[in-house]
Amino acid sequence: MQKHLQTGDVIGTGHKIFVKGSNEYSQCTSAVSGSTKDWTHVGMKQIQATIKYITCGYYHTMVLTGTDESKLTIVDNDDLYAVGGNGDGQCGIENSKQSVKEFTLVPRGESANVRLKSIACGGYFTILLSEPGEIFGVGQVCLSN
Repeated sequence: MQKHLQTGDVIGTGHKIFVKGSNEYSQCTSAVSGSTKDWTHVGMKQIQATIKYITCGYYHTMVLTGTDESKLTIVDNDDLYAVGGNGDGQCGIENSKQSVKEFTLVPRGESANVRLKSIACGGYFTILLSEPGEIFGVGQVCLSN
């Protein structure tokens, strides 16, 4: 049985993502027209590795890919993908306050050389937790003390 990761209105399993709900800021990708009440499969040709974690904030969705333990695939670095509103930088895409309409590989900056253990989203921010226990944040969370 495959492990499903669910948060808010997003479910990830293996290499697939299903979404439902508001798509005002493309948080369900541009493949979904308007809002949807039914689970809709979103094609993700740019994401080849297995989904490790998936999480969403108010207007953005983040996906962390990693090792596919069932196939013993080794991934040197986990990849982080974002879609949706980036008005506060919560997708980690610099130089853009526009919505990210398709899942986009996020430049990892300071976290590039560490293996990520988990990710979490709040309304307007994203937090990354590394295997060694370091915490990285993007978005509105970085504006507070």
